[in-house]
Amino acid sequence: MPKVLRTAVSFVFLSVVVLAAGGGDFRPSPLDLAVSPYKYSLLQWELSNFLDKWVRQAGVLLPWTSEDGRSAKNQLAQEFFELGRQQREVEQRLLYPAATREPLSAEEKRSLRAQIEAIEERRRAMRPQVEEAVEAEISSILGEANFKSRIGLIFPPVDTVYSSSPTVLVLSPRDRIHRQKAILLAPG
Repeated sequence: MPKVLRTAVSFVFLSVVVLAAGGGDFRPSPLDLAVSPYKYSLLQWELSNFLDKWVRQAGVLLPWTSEDGRSAKNQLAQEFFELGRQQREVEQRLLYPAATREPLSAEEKRSLRAQIEAIEERRRAMRPQVEEAVEAEISSILGEANFKSRIGLIFPPVDTVYSSSPTVLVLSPRDRIHRQKAILLAPG
């Protein structure tokens, strides 16, 4: 058995070395240099969000935490999405004042920006609980539809994250529609 284990470890090690060494000589193009500060890394996103759900789940098991009811969690999720709708309305008023009204004064603009910041802060505080509520609802629906494994778990586990999506820079020739390259860019 030790020989099999040694062989497996050697194989994994050599595979990693070959994959890491396969990069060769990398000389970034002017495009790579221009885009690099704005690139979005899916690997970095996965690593930063991977443990969030499990840390929250471990926190629920602590004796001093109370379990919110399903209706309370759903109410919180509804409030979260309603705040998002309100934020969009305030942003629209700030960006596009009604044509019949006079332009916004500096004080009105400050007030609208303060409203947006307050809504964003409230949503940021609610986000982990809302993500957990949505995950729980989706998991229960999947469980009722018999999507569970033999041991009663849903795999892969349901995990939601509410954050800004990356944008895509698509490069194509000028004379025809053809995607030569697509690059994910960080949101904002």
